Amino acid sequence: MGHATVRRDVTFDSKGTPCVGWLFLPGGAGGGEKSPGIVMAHGFSGVKEMGLADYAELFAAAGFAVLAFDFRFLGESGGEPRQQMLPWDQREDLRNALTWFCAQPEVDAERVGLWGTSYSGCHVISVGAHDPRVKAVVNQANGCLVAADALRAIMPPEQFAGFRQMLLHDRVTRYASGETSYIPIVAPPGQPAAMNAPGGYEFFMEEQKKAPTWENRVTVETMEKMIEDDISLALEMLSPTPLLVILCERDPLIPVPLAEKAFARVGEPKRMEKFPVDHFDIYSGEWLDKAAQLAVGWFGVHLG
Repeated sequence: MGHATVRRDVTFDSKGTPCVGWLFLPGGAGGGEKSPGIVMAHGFSGVKEMGLADYAELFAAAGFAVLAFDFRFLGESGGEPRQQMLPWDQREDLRNALTWFCAQPEVDAERVGLWGTSYSGCHVISVGAHDPRVKAVVNQANGCLVAADALRAIMPPEQFAGFRQMLLHDRVTRYASGETSYIPIVAPPGQPAAMNAPGGYEFFMEEQKKAPTWENRVTVETMEKMIEDDISLALEMLSPTPLLVILCERDPLIPVPLAEKAFARVGEPKRMEKFPVDHFDIYSGEWLDKAAQLAVGWFGVHLG
């Protein structure tokens, strides 16, 4: 993992909207040589400047071509309404990213894998289950969960009921007015937000310093669609595509028993590794390095 890498600014089309990304190539790539490839997908509201380059450079240094990009409606990519993160829209972007990526002359289209973190961990499971171009999957800080299960597990019943009433109210008012409403993604303790996990506000405020396109808001419709999303069938369809899950044991967003239950539904080959960290520790320092090394090993074995 010590070779120089090259990064290019790229743009590809997804449903008529430009998605902006970075293409990382191993040092010395070119001259007709093709490298195995990895397409990366960020977590809830994440844009490429928020830690993806740190992983991508390690992957490229290990000999992989890598694509990191902003989903539609986020970051430098186009699309309206801004800050919309519907799961099937993001999976469509991921499949269009795959199509563009596999057409690049530096990429061996027969040896391509997906890497997803947090919210996009579900996306890479779903796309990996349905798209035969995907030859290996890495899912970190997610545990291949169904979102509604996780929310019901971490919210008291009365809070979850109130949350659903808020979503219903938004649907009725959105139908009448046609206007898009938003809530903050994170907020200081005690204030309402989409993500109230300990450390979340501090993490995003620090990451925003290097990601000026990130916005601290999400459409309420996104939250509605998140709890309707269900990848149960994809869990059972993924095999024989190899799956590596890297779980954060102290994660306040992803209950470990639920992650283990979901993982049990996936066929072989599969592997689960657990780090003694919380949800946000895996994006920096030694835990980023350890997670990247695990992913490189997994992709190295299964992409050849």
